[in-house]
Amino acid sequence: MKSRELIACIALVHGLTCGWGHALAQGFNKRYDTIGQSLAQEGYSIEPSGENFLVLGNTELITVDSFYYNPIVCTLLIDQEGVVLVSDTSYYEWHALFPGTWNSMAPRGNGGFVAGGGTFSEPEVHRPALWIIDASGTITLLAEYGDSSLFNAGRQAIECKNGDFLLVGETESAGTPDASLIRTDSTGAALWSRMYGDEHQDRAFYVDTTADDGFFMSGQYGYAPDGPYGRKWVIRVDAMGDTVWQRIWGGEFGNEGARLTTKTNGNPLICGETTLVENGDQFCYMAELEASDGDLIWERHYGDMGLEMTLLIAKEVSPGEGHVAVGVLYDTQQGDYNGILFRTADNGDSLWMRTFVYQDSLMSNGQGSLNDVVPTLDGGFIACGTAYNELGTPYPPGYSQDIWIVKVDSLGCIEPGCNIPMGITTQITNLKGALALSPNPVASGGEVSLQVTLPESLRKEALRLCIVSAEGKLIAEQSLSSRSTAITFQTSGLANGLYHLHLISGGTWVAGAKLIIE
Repeated sequence: MKSRELIACIALVHGLTCGWGHALAQGFNKRYDTIGQSLAQEGYSIEPSGENFLVLGNTELITVDSFYYNPIVCTLLIDQEGVVLVSDTSYYEWHALFPGTWNSMAPRGNGGFVAGGGTFSEPEVHRPALWIIDASGTITLLAEYGDSSLFNAGRQAIECKNGDFLLVGETESAGTPDASLIRTDSTGAALWSRMYGDEHQDRAFYVDTTADDGFFMSGQYGYAPDGPYGRKWVIRVDAMGDTVWQRIWGGEFGNEGARLTTKTNGNPLICGETTLVENGDQFCYMAELEASDGDLIWERHYGDMGLEMTLLIAKEVSPGEGHVAVGVLYDTQQGDYNGILFRTADNGDSLWMRTFVYQDSLMSNGQGSLNDVVPTLDGGFIACGTAYNELGTPYPPGYSQDIWIVKVDSLGCIEPGCNIPMGITTQITNLKGALALSPNPVASGGEVSLQVTLPESLRKEALRLCIVSAEGKLIAEQSLSSRSTAITFQTSGLANGLYHLHLISGGTWVAGAKLIIE
């Protein structure tokens, strides 16, 4: 049909200006089976490696040369477009290997990385471990630590300012888990270890440097199966691991934990979850503490009733420019999980929050969690995590739980301009082919045919087509039938240049495409 209404809309909305930030190329949303055996995999940590990105993850039992291996640590080096450049795996005979937790890998001064995690061997022997990873993703198991007769776990590692390493985790040497901190030299030889906590279960997940030679450590304090709830916990220690101060807060109505990074101003940035009423929903949480004594500078709660949400890591974008965070949203009504990408101002005020799921022609209503994020050189963000199948259904043939990577622009958009149409809450991934334009480029004043190809699961609600200029202005918006497969429209009235088209189903961004008029 001729979409005269679409062109008529131009006169109504032309000139509506919205903040855009950086103008970026289209992002990507991909899932990766690094081993190629359709086995369950998770993405734990992502860091820049030159102009590329290195992802740390793990995969379950695999087969190599007819031998079976327990879960292993793996890496994936990708370029700016998400193309795999190099992948590597680390095997350890008769042992299972695990990355520690989200953001468990940290950059080193030499351009490589250090990662914390653990090893497991029968009978029930867990030990914390350090991995050294070079800039191309090659993994070397440096060392294991702890009494082999006890449960010990490594969660995250960093390089100290003098080249030593610090490994945080927990140990059961006192009967219940206590937080542990191990400092090694640059070869991995242990220099000292410390334990922190009370008679209940205490866990440490994150560690970072302070402005001096000390460290911040965060986790969960004082959990017991029959009460009390776990509470947020941050400790500042000196270079020898002795406590300078600690802050314990929250947890009155539900289990909570603290995850930290250090800002340029030296203060710890905290994220996690909070429960505001007894047996209530969990909300995203973020706070900044005073480095000298742990006092709260600000704290914020984010989210909606009926949704349980947690932030798994938050990082400063650049000095004074606020923070970016990732996490997971659980819909208590629908029972499914979405990945969260969240942006705040420097004082914690919310700027935008996007949720993501994975869907393509074979995978309907996928689920996922975003576990780590870093800024990109073009002003956007790239996050890694784990993509799951549709709730209550098996994986399609050839699919499995996979490493999931999402790259967006400075406003959290896969296709620039997703923030302009109102009411967008979720972005579905890997459906770029759902919107095809011909011809493209098109001559000024010419006619464009738009082909819509959607799975049946996305044809339950009416569709919206929006055209956004490269400067971030909504140019036109048109309602379409859910059964629409093709429309044709004239470009008269549109100036030469680049435009972004967005296809929306209900509150979900489905697909986008670029249109060039010349």
